Amino acid sequence: MFVSDSRIDGFKGLAYKYGAAVIIFIVNYLYIAYAFRDLMLVPGLSFIENSFGSDAIDQKYAFVIFMNGVMSYLVPLVALALIFRSDMPKKGGILPFRGEEEYRRIPGETAMLFVSGMWAAMMGGLITGLVSKWLNALYSVPETKTAFSNLMPQNAYQFIAFEIGSVIIAPVCEELIYRHFLVKPLRKYGDAAAVITSALMFAMAHFNFDQFLYAFMFGAFLALIAVRSGSVVPCIICHVINNVFVGVRTYLPQTLGDAGADAFFAAFRSIVAIIQTIVFYGGALFLVAAALLKLLKLKSEAGISVGKQLAVIFTNPLIIIGTVISLVVAFMNLY
Repeated sequence: MFVSDSRIDGFKGLAYKYGAAVIIFIVNYLYIAYAFRDLMLVPGLSFIENSFGSDAIDQKYAFVIFMNGVMSYLVPLVALALIFRSDMPKKGGILPFRGEEEYRRIPGETAMLFVSGMWAAMMGGLITGLVSKWLNALYSVPETKTAFSNLMPQNAYQFIAFEIGSVIIAPVCEELIYRHFLVKPLRKYGDAAAVITSALMFAMAHFNFDQFLYAFMFGAFLALIAVRSGSVVPCIICHVINNVFVGVRTYLPQTLGDAGADAFFAAFRSIVAIIQTIVFYGGALFLVAAALLKLLKLKSEAGISVGKQLAVIFTNPLIIIGTVISLVVAFMNLY
């Protein structure tokens, strides 16, 4: 099929914008977010001490969590809004996508894709853990660390603050960044490359091997939900549910310092464990059903093939440089 030079040149120009996004994620992770946090942390913590006393550990923890969340996403959100402002669809506002009517919808489609995505992500996490143990046994490579291990909540107040950051701030900001700004511009060339590219960039932006496969698989299914549903709202809801499960299973303290709270969250943790067990053993059935119902099939625009699109994007010099730096940072985070 004939593809005009102008269309290819336009796609190559778009690839440089995605490369710029990768560099922004790296610079933000290594420098900007820390600079903003440091700029705000000292006066903020001083204000808390003056208001609540020098032993106001819980208030300080909540403030650090809030600043960590806001400053981690503020610069990327603003930067991507500026970079992709000319590439976003002119109609539909910030949430809807174009052309969701192109997909045959079925009742429960989003739920089916979400469960499939959870299963795929859990498998990715399981594989990562096995590889990590194997490398540790054979080559003494440190096993991957639990994310936020230095911010583990110690009581009910801290756990609630932690959950607000991971269940509200993170899902909303990440869905706007990865399923809005990084998916929409590529959709005029086809949805498959948009889903794969956004998922890979989402995984790389975690900067650790522990979360790479998990984030890639989960991010791919969230992008699928976005393009098929026509909105990032279902993605935000699914992301919230996932982070609630992860928070309760991974970061809930052994005791919250209150008998009633301990009993409630112990029961809730048991429910989450049952749900995750069902997903672990039955999620593959949802994935098979999704495949049979063609929910994994994405629309393509006439012109540049998916393979060509991915080749142009991931041979872009900025993305190559960013990928190398991301791998180096992820390796350093092991130690």
